Amino acid sequence: MQPVKAPSRTEVAAGHEKNHIHPVDPILSPGDDVPFATLGDLVDRVEHLQHELAIARPDQKLSGRIIQVAYTLPFTIQPLSECKYMEHKVEALAAADKVAQLAIQARARRAQREAREREEEEELKQKLLHEEQISETRKPRSSSFVSDRPRLSMGMTSAVLDNVDLERFLYENQERSKQRAGRRAWLYDDLPSDDKEYSERDRFSPVGSFTSSAGSVPDGMPEWIEHATGLSEQASPLSPRSEGDVDDRPPWILSMHRGHSALNGGIHSLCDRYQQTYIGAPTHLKFAVNSERDMRSHAGETTPQEREAIEAVLASLEDRSEWARHEGELSVRPVSMQREEPMPKYGIKSVPVWLDQHSAFAHYNAYCKTTLWPLFHYMMWRDDEDRSSWDQYSWQAYVKVNQEFAKRVVSEYQQGDIVWVHDYHLLLVPHLVRRAIPDAHIGLFVHSAFPSSEIFRCLPQRNEIMEGMLGADLTCFQNRSYARHFVSCCVRVGGLEVQGSSVESPNGRVTQVSHNTIGVDVERVRYEATSPQVQPRMQQLRDLYAEQCILVGCDKLDVVHGVIQKLQAFYDLLFHYPEWREKVVLIQITIPTMTNSTKLERQVSELVSQINGDFGSLSFTPVQHYHQVIDRSEYYALLSVADLALVTSVRDGMNTMSMEYVVCQHEYQRSPLILSEFTGTAGHLPAAIQINPWDIVGVAAAIHHALAISENERAERHQQCYDQVMSQTSHMWALSLVHQMLLRLRHRYSAHSTLPFDTSLMLKHYAPAKKRLILLDYDGTLTPIVKDPAAAVPSRRLLDALRTLSENPSNAVYIISGRDEAFLTKHFGNLPALGLSAEHGSYFKEHGADSTWQNLSAELDMSWKGDVLNVFRYFTDRTIGSNIEEKKSSIVWHYRNADPDFGSFQAKECQSLLDNILSQNDLQVEVVVGKKNVEVRPLAINKGEIVHRILFGNPDTEYVYCAGDDKTDEDMFRFLSQLPFEVDDQQADASSERTSHVILRPPAPLRRSTEREAPARKIHIRPDQVFTTTVGSSNKRTRAGWHVGEPWDIVDALAMMAEADGA
Repeated sequence: MQPVKAPSRTEVAAGHEKNHIHPVDPILSPGDDVPFATLGDLVDRVEHLQHELAIARPDQKLSGRIIQVAYTLPFTIQPLSECKYMEHKVEALAAADKVAQLAIQARARRAQREAREREEEEELKQKLLHEEQISETRKPRSSSFVSDRPRLSMGMTSAVLDNVDLERFLYENQERSKQRAGRRAWLYDDLPSDDKEYSERDRFSPVGSFTSSAGSVPDGMPEWIEHATGLSEQASPLSPRSEGDVDDRPPWILSMHRGHSALNGGIHSLCDRYQQTYIGAPTHLKFAVNSERDMRSHAGETTPQEREAIEAVLASLEDRSEWARHEGELSVRPVSMQREEPMPKYGIKSVPVWLDQHSAFAHYNAYCKTTLWPLFHYMMWRDDEDRSSWDQYSWQAYVKVNQEFAKRVVSEYQQGDIVWVHDYHLLLVPHLVRRAIPDAHIGLFVHSAFPSSEIFRCLPQRNEIMEGMLGADLTCFQNRSYARHFVSCCVRVGGLEVQGSSVESPNGRVTQVSHNTIGVDVERVRYEATSPQVQPRMQQLRDLYAEQCILVGCDKLDVVHGVIQKLQAFYDLLFHYPEWREKVVLIQITIPTMTNSTKLERQVSELVSQINGDFGSLSFTPVQHYHQVIDRSEYYALLSVADLALVTSVRDGMNTMSMEYVVCQHEYQRSPLILSEFTGTAGHLPAAIQINPWDIVGVAAAIHHALAISENERAERHQQCYDQVMSQTSHMWALSLVHQMLLRLRHRYSAHSTLPFDTSLMLKHYAPAKKRLILLDYDGTLTPIVKDPAAAVPSRRLLDALRTLSENPSNAVYIISGRDEAFLTKHFGNLPALGLSAEHGSYFKEHGADSTWQNLSAELDMSWKGDVLNVFRYFTDRTIGSNIEEKKSSIVWHYRNADPDFGSFQAKECQSLLDNILSQNDLQVEVVVGKKNVEVRPLAINKGEIVHRILFGNPDTEYVYCAGDDKTDEDMFRFLSQLPFEVDDQQADASSERTSHVILRPPAPLRRSTEREAPARKIHIRPDQVFTTTVGSSNKRTRAGWHVGEPWDIVDALAMMAEADGA
């Protein structure tokens, strides 16, 4: 019915006047979320990007394949024998129901005939009496003949049926139908008795296999018995096959599992353009419980032979025509709708991940559902539980399951594939796949909510989870807020470098963080909402609640979906707005979950009873609560007939019910939607009436306003919501993920890409060189980065390699670090032949046993220190957690312990102010922004200048190996990459190798008044004899020519050079 125009309260009237449609938040505007007006525009853009990438990287083309990785496969899998059993059972039940209906119809017809016969007999008696009165001379024989004639013409059917005993006949057929594999009872050739022999053909012949014949009915039953009883020899429409057909179905039958319709609809929509592989666990696998009494219950209990058969069936789905051999043709849309559309070009190969029962339970039920899911939805764990031992076991299971999935991905991966990992069950998979395939294109989409940094930091395994997520090239969330939370966690919890939406991992890999709202399959929802099965149910609801407004809620019964808050708000509505009593009814569907809470069920039941008791009557119940899974036709009927939908989730990743409601309403009433601001859909549907579910009074007022809403506001709100839903369907979402990945790859390819370090090429140039320079950073290069700098001590393997290399007179080995001389002396003082440089070159010790430390900064003009200290003190006073470190030749302002966002902002302000001061005073210093610090140091003191001095002092160098990891090491790489190589004149021997040289000017003097006295030197070295190597990923922005993944790769290279010296 249309909403009743109830009066509004004076105290809320003004608020309702202002509560018009709010302007769309520019941060969440459609122009940002959905940059394409239509799906066709997006398709064109994706094809253009693919063409660009193919031209830019002809040797690294995309394969056109997408690997979708989700925790569970979207199928219910069961043996063929079980399917046949259930089919026969359905047929038997249908046959029994049909026979019972026929018996009822036959009895009704018999009663009608008997009534007519009694009337005819009475009329006949009256007629005979009348004839006797007219003529007493008429013989009784004639009278008997007259009486028998009508009885033969009008009562023949009854006589025959009485002889046959129809009820006994139907009962016997019904009993035999149960014994004969569900075959229709009325289709046998004859009616054999229990002890009569019959052939196997008769026993198992399918329905409709026999033609009409005289033998098709019992002896003595006329041909017109079909008309008299309703029996027919036509095949039943429920029978799937006819005699002679061969059941060529596979040994395991698949059917689409209900749930995750948005995800599966999006994946299926890509079949027109991409080959896909779907990797997941067969969690919905069933065994032949009824047909073979197989009592196994978990997929981990399958035998190797069964797994091989199931894998073959799943792999066959790569051929789209194979889908027709399974139930419902494996369509995510109704079969009737699917058949009206052209068949997609590709199928989807499915690959199962086999998990043992204990690991699967500990992974899903323990870690995912009791650790991650509550935390991601802002629910902390109970303090009175001892979780330590159980947490450790469930975490190990989580790691194990993620490893199994990663192995499957690696085994299926082909060069150029795009891998998409879905949801919080598999957050470690991106990093695990990255370790096995460094150059893989990996995306991660988190379908659930993501918490703020203050909640996330409570997770014991936060670093491992964050590392796993940052293994992806692109990490995507449902909305901008969740993406911002993740970036904040990377900064505040992980201490990582963030530039815009890009997060740099400790190994140098850059992960792009984005958001992409998932939608619904609008065409499917519209098709099902307008199907013939829905209309009668809608009419039933309208007739049942003709005098009331219908409020609808459909939620899973868990604490985050806000069912309690919804019922409390409904109680408040009826209490404070009595004009709505007996004029509104709330139909609340609560769907049972795998981990039902009896406490929550009790609370809901008590609230429902309280509302119905306080505001209901014998003729009216205000809350209709159904704790069950309802049929799709009932679900769409509810959404279509509702006058208002209530979504009161206290935290939700994405609520697709709200979008399905908008689609259904567009076909009918266009009623308003009340939506919690804590759902992932809230930013996508800003025109909905958004509420805070914890504000019970506010929610009640919002319901009152929505019921009394004006027609103009109703239409305007609905149209905006509908436009948003139409602009971001599940098909658009899936292709948008591909588009975002292509943009990420284009950016990655456009950046400077370094080659993986080639140790064989290094050794090829190392061995013949007569003079070699080995220049090494320390932190992050020779040892991993650790939070406690004192804990970064050199390994025994590193010390042994450095000793061997430094004691070789052909080598000059230097460690050039930002550490002070005390630290370097402590750990490397026992290697007298090793050269050392401390504080980025402020202190220097030549290689050789007789060398001592030199203070290069002693000759520098340090008068600038006072001005810089004043600036740093200004920002320290205004930035809590920051501090100043004053070194002998430089000053550093650290903000690692400050608020990450505010600290980064203050660092930029500080840098800008320092640049302005230094440029005005022409000071020979530079401002260097490092990791969580700002450093001011003399221009003549940096790692690049130290390398310049070392190379100038060793003009006979024929080989250079330089390794580093951070921004300060880029000074070394920059100097070496800008060496002015000149090709030597061609030698007399044409077969000799072409050589080159460098004319190297002397390094800059420490004081401006000091002139360069030494002449330039000629160094005979070729570009291929210089190896600059950074620790990090291939797409790291660097001047280095090579890259390695981890510090121990650098140690391995040093050990190889040492072994070459020993050989």
